[in-house]
Amino acid sequence: MHTRIHKPAIWLIILSWWLFSVPVNGQANTFGRSSVGLDIFFIIFLLIILAVVLSMAVKTKQMLREKRKTGSNDDKERFSKYLQNLDSDQIGICLTAKKCGDEMNDNKVSPGASKLLCVTIVLVSILSGPVLYAQTVNGKSTSLIGETGIVITLILILLPILGGIVLMFFKVRNLANQRRNKQNLEEADQLATYLSKEIDQETMTALEKRKKALDYQLSHTELSGDIPAFDEKGIIINAGTGSGLTFVAIKKKALKRPNIDPKLSRLVLWYLATATFWLLFGTTIGEYVGIKFVAPDADHISWLSFGRLRPVHTNSVFWGWASLAMLGLGYYIVPMVSNTSLASLKKGWYALLLINASVFLGTICLMAGINNGGGEFREYIWPVMLLFAIGLILTLINFLQTIARRTTKEIYISNWYMVAAVIFAIVITIVAYIPFWQNGLGETIVQGYYMHQGVGMWF
Repeated sequence: MHTRIHKPAIWLIILSWWLFSVPVNGQANTFGRSSVGLDIFFIIFLLIILAVVLSMAVKTKQMLREKRKTGSNDDKERFSKYLQNLDSDQIGICLTAKKCGDEMNDNKVSPGASKLLCVTIVLVSILSGPVLYAQTVNGKSTSLIGETGIVITLILILLPILGGIVLMFFKVRNLANQRRNKQNLEEADQLATYLSKEIDQETMTALEKRKKALDYQLSHTELSGDIPAFDEKGIIINAGTGSGLTFVAIKKKALKRPNIDPKLSRLVLWYLATATFWLLFGTTIGEYVGIKFVAPDADHISWLSFGRLRPVHTNSVFWGWASLAMLGLGYYIVPMVSNTSLASLKKGWYALLLINASVFLGTICLMAGINNGGGEFREYIWPVMLLFAIGLILTLINFLQTIARRTTKEIYISNWYMVAAVIFAIVITIVAYIPFWQNGLGETIVQGYYMHQGVGMWF
């Protein structure tokens, strides 16, 4: 059977190769542009025939394989496989039928009804097997004959052949399905007989265990348990009432801020105005220093030389613009978030005058060639920086006294940051200008500390 099925397919492949590959009169076997449709027709025709032959071969081989497998397998192993595919309802009916069959056997009643019931159950589970579909094989082909009459004759001959092959395919498929159904019925009858007579206690126990596993459902109390919840703190009761959560602290309402003192506004505006002046002054000096890169001979005045103007630019922006601007905003923020007035407006004005005097005198000294000779941002001499340090000390005292008079319980994080910045600025100023450790490697270490702490802790 296997050889007869595959011989037509082999001869069909050989014929297709000969028709579409053998040259005619020494020329290639092609039609040209007008034969494309005919080529497609022959290709489809051959593919259909090949698909039908392969499909019938596959179905026949499958039937033979299942037949041999059915004859060789152990009955108990095969039936156990079927039993595993039963659902809970089918297992329940099977167990009921087994119990009924046992009672009938005890009462000497014919087991035909029980056997018929088991056959029905098995038919429902077996007759829903998979269906195999025909396989298609792709191929390429060309035509041999170009004459119109011969082509029409071939088409007229091939059409009934194709119809017969298709009809034969459906016939073979029906035969295969009938054979499969018959085989399923035989297996169902054998399984029913096995279930009604030969089933042992081990299989019954396995069926009952599987039925319990299939019928198991969650009780929806696995996490909470069966004991009712006892809510002594009212968490559950008050959660959806809208009356507020008793176990969460009530959010405090914002305190009313004091009115801004016009004198304080004037002080803050002066800080910002002088800071803006130093910003414009420092950037103007920086612009002029940049011009000197292009025109080094723009002037020949010593006070305006590059070596003197460059530290004037950096220090006026560093200490004059940025420091005064931040201190001015600090004088506004500290009393506002403390919900009180500034401790001393006089200390604020004194600090403003001292810092501006420090930057002004330091600029004059640098342009005159009087400098500390240290690293960057440390060019002011120590008397000049002493004025700046005194202004920072007055600011720190003013901030601490204002925070101590606060009407709020907590200290805002902004106050912590600003107080810490002022303290560190005083520390780095003292460390940078004490002269007895500024020799050799010590000066390099002090300069590195001064630069990093000035940028990181002050700004």
